[in-house]
Amino acid sequence: MNWRYKALAQWGFSFLPAGDRLNYLAQTRLTRNLPFSAAYLIHDLMPIAQAHIGAVQRKVQRPLADLSFYEFGAGVHLSLPLLYWCLGVQRQMVTDLRPLANLSLVNHTIELLRNAGPDFGLPCVPQQTLRSESFEADLQNHYGICYRAPFDARDTGLPYGSIDCITTTSTLEHIPQRDLARVLTECARILAPDGIASMIIDYKDHYSYFDGDLSSYNFLRYSSRQWLLYNPPLQYQNRLRHSDYLTLARGADLAVIEEHRVDGSEENRQEILGLGVDYQFESLQLSDLAVRESHLVLKRAARAVPTCASL
Repeated sequence: MNWRYKALAQWGFSFLPAGDRLNYLAQTRLTRNLPFSAAYLIHDLMPIAQAHIGAVQRKVQRPLADLSFYEFGAGVHLSLPLLYWCLGVQRQMVTDLRPLANLSLVNHTIELLRNAGPDFGLPCVPQQTLRSESFEADLQNHYGICYRAPFDARDTGLPYGSIDCITTTSTLEHIPQRDLARVLTECARILAPDGIASMIIDYKDHYSYFDGDLSSYNFLRYSSRQWLLYNPPLQYQNRLRHSDYLTLARGADLAVIEEHRVDGSEENRQEILGLGVDYQFESLQLSDLAVRESHLVLKRAARAVPTCASL
């Protein structure tokens, strides 16, 4: 289906009182990408969880069970926090800008892990599903997950240096640049001196997941004014490139200690040249425009010290 139809639908959902609920129904009844399969959980989501946990184990010399985790942009099924628990994490604060966690999808994830987990050697396998009347309490009691939404990642209210590990996956690209700078600055503030932030970023045009005929670089063609037509709040994409995130991290007093990129191929670079890019992207190197995703591991820079407002 043409991606512009999805953009139109997302604009409608963005301004309806039950927009999130309608979007969920569209995903389950029309596009049918929810609920996901056991194969997707194990073969797509498990490697992401392992990438985050692997970064923590390489850089933080303490047992996972002793560390405090904070994840923002957790989504509807909480699959990654539940996988972290399976891998040994005991204390998590999991947040979203809006209350998105869906009881049915979270329990679906738990059931998949309960059935498939032992076959993949997970240290722990969830047993308890959650009840609607005590959803948040059950998450906390059974899995050490404190769920908070709505939650503002720009101003968490958490004490300075109180978090050992920050994780986020395919979330940063949905945050406007002006807010993203504040989010990263807040991450630097709340990170413990030996803590890390593990952040996976998807640089592709997300409409290309919906429309198989669309280039994953399509959105680079449009001016800021033109892109407004296709960029509703519920499907917002900031179009920042890899170099932009590195600049934002430095500005937030975060030092990159690991940088893993999926660079674009020569075919991808030729694809971009064939599309043509808006003038705002013309100053960037073609190799930067072509980066498809990255995994950044960051720590608080040495010069990041608490201000009076942080104490």
